[in-house]
Amino acid sequence: MNTKATRMLDVLIIENKISVFFSKRNDGNMSLNWGNHADVNKNVKNFFQKAGVGLRKKRVHIKTGHGNRVLILNKKNIDATRVKGLKHDGVITSCREAVLTLASADCYPVVMTDKAGSFVSLLHVGRSGAEKKIVSKAIGIVIRRIGVRPKDIILVVGPGIEECCYSVDLFKMIKQQAISYCVSHKNIHTTNVCTCCKKGDNGEHLFFSHRRSMKNGELEGRFLTVVSFK
Repeated sequence: MNTKATRMLDVLIIENKISVFFSKRNDGNMSLNWGNHADVNKNVKNFFQKAGVGLRKKRVHIKTGHGNRVLILNKKNIDATRVKGLKHDGVITSCREAVLTLASADCYPVVMTDKAGSFVSLLHVGRSGAEKKIVSKAIGIVIRRIGVRPKDIILVVGPGIEECCYSVDLFKMIKQQAISYCVSHKNIHTTNVCTCCKKGDNGEHLFFSHRRSMKNGELEGRFLTVVSFK
């Protein structure tokens, strides 16, 4: 997996096929649950432009339910899904025009693809989703429905709350579920960034954190994960 970073945002390039972008706290709140419509839309638009993701692509935003519902997105249902805003915790698609997004704080954004870049998946994995084995479910779907071999599956686990700030090791649960489907250890990658305590060079926290907000009363917000085919 090739990785590069800029001062503005982290850019992960998976097998030269999939681009993954994570907004930071200084990019602004990306969730309508924690901000007004105009501000959130402006923040999202600015971040898409900064990431170089085409605004004309079909954005499918994951409206989380803290469960294990995974949607298979295809050319027949992509437009209906965007209009209805179905509530789910994961999306799998081979539609190259799709851009998958997820707003989170301490829960993990998990990106999955294969070496050929034949599909991409974005999962929202918090404690509830991990306990309901959403990662196992998604892997099972791509094996059965898309015909991907487990040895070709690649997982990238984005920023989330880590053991230093939370009693449950969510990354360990994610990894165990992948390995149980014979996904190779070497194909499971993590950013190793704790959303609750990680700070930048300026001493400010890099990401929004629900747990940190509950502890010190700071303003809530969510950062955005953006996933697209290159």
